[in-house]
Amino acid sequence: SHLRMRNGGTSPQNLSFVLGDGIQPPFASNSFDLIVTSWFIDIIPDSIKNIASRFTHILSIEGHWLNIGPLGFLQTHRALALTDAELHETIEKNGYSLRHKESITLPYLNSPISSGTRTEQIQIQLAQKTKEKMVIYLTYLPQVTFLL
Repeated sequence: SHLRMRNGGTSPQNLSFVLGDGIQPPFASNSFDLIVTSWFIDIIPDSIKNIASRFTHILSIEGHWLNIGPLGFLQTHRALALTDAELHETIEKNGYSLRHKESITLPYLNSPISSGTRTEQIQIQLAQKTKEKMVIYLTYLPQVTFLL
């Protein structure tokens, strides 16, 4: 079946959505032209360095990775939590060219009914895969990196 578009049309024939394990993606090399992670990298139980490497593997050359969400990492090891500059460096080390980066503040849980509200700092990154490069990070030895 097709998605119904706002303008009344249908989705393109070559558009599909896939649900899978984002931490251990069960897909072959070069399977996707676009990966979207929304409010994902701040809650994963693995290093973003490992995730970036896995996404590099399943994205096609010139494919894109769009990440939207906070960087409030819930890492058990604080050394694995990255700043936005470290995230951008990690993305680029994994064979991507950073096409867009932006930081915005959004209201969160803001309701006129309740007196509580807060804001959240959101990072937006659009990266394009420019080369095949697999980097394996050993999370139990964060200082060790193997370049393949």
